[in-house]
Amino acid sequence: MVQQVASVLVFLTLILPDGMSQGHEPVFPELEGFDLELAVRQTYRPTELMEYGEARDTLYKIVEAENDSVYGIYTNHAVYLPPDENPRQAIFKDGAADGINAEHTWPRSKGSRDNLGERDMHHLRPSKVSVNADRANFPFSALSEADVVRWYFRDTELTQPPFDDTRYSKLGPELFEPRDEVKGDIARGMMYFYTVYRPEAQGADPEFFNIQRETFCRWHLEDPVDESEWERTHTIATYQENKANPFVLDCTLAHRMYCDAFDVCTPSSSTNDPIIQGSVQIFPTPAGDQVTLKAKNLVFQGGTWKIYSAQGQLMREMNATSPQHTLIISDWPSGMYWVHWIPSDNAEPIITQFVKS
Repeated sequence: MVQQVASVLVFLTLILPDGMSQGHEPVFPELEGFDLELAVRQTYRPTELMEYGEARDTLYKIVEAENDSVYGIYTNHAVYLPPDENPRQAIFKDGAADGINAEHTWPRSKGSRDNLGERDMHHLRPSKVSVNADRANFPFSALSEADVVRWYFRDTELTQPPFDDTRYSKLGPELFEPRDEVKGDIARGMMYFYTVYRPEAQGADPEFFNIQRETFCRWHLEDPVDESEWERTHTIATYQENKANPFVLDCTLAHRMYCDAFDVCTPSSSTNDPIIQGSVQIFPTPAGDQVTLKAKNLVFQGGTWKIYSAQGQLMREMNATSPQHTLIISDWPSGMYWVHWIPSDNAEPIITQFVKS
């Protein structure tokens, strides 16, 4: 399956403009305070998610797979993902220290256990088993060299400082600092969890977010959203009721909710860019005998739907007379399919995907 995903990505790169590049989607710019908090939570909190095992399989083989491998968030340590094997078993390697398992960046003991947050992929990340265990449920923090007791990068674990420690994640006294390249990604995932699962988070530990808040604000500005993170949140959204991480969509949201003492970010693109002109909603997910495609938040002027298999085969092409279309797919093989919505005004295509069970 991972090889199929890689093949279709190459195929899309060859025949289509980049319809999923980094963008900016305003999130309730007119609201503030409690009204903003409530609107974000009501809009972006999912009501139903995949079971935990299925969520981990999807995370590994669809969201995080790269070159037939899965990479740990803290170390960039790679484990080969064999095709047609159960992902969470294959890369776990029976719990070996160099295996990969699922890291809850918001720890289970702090509010992500036995609830929707436990299986929400916006804060789940693959992690090297040994490093996941060492991080435990410690808060994230910026550590001074004197406080670091261990450095991690790929297969290396050091007890003395390396020449260039920016590539390394670091363990201190009940604190953990991720490598520089992913600090912003982690900060936005933590802001997401605390916002949409606020009751669960505060019920488990009311101070856990607050002691990290300023650190997250700094990391959010120092490591802004890149194309990979933008694509990741939209890929996850296709499996989570089309709900992306709003802190990835709108970089100003962090400032308006938690970081008013910090500078305001500069959005990476204007609100006129094609990526934010609309989106495609697909339901149900996963699909069974039929699937409904809906072009959302667009001034509808007609267009074309194209659906490709994971191997790049054109399965169906349809002219659209309305924003919504239901398609019978009972005779299609199980697997992943790419959906292209091409507006008739020659705007960039909007590309998303769905899985048929």
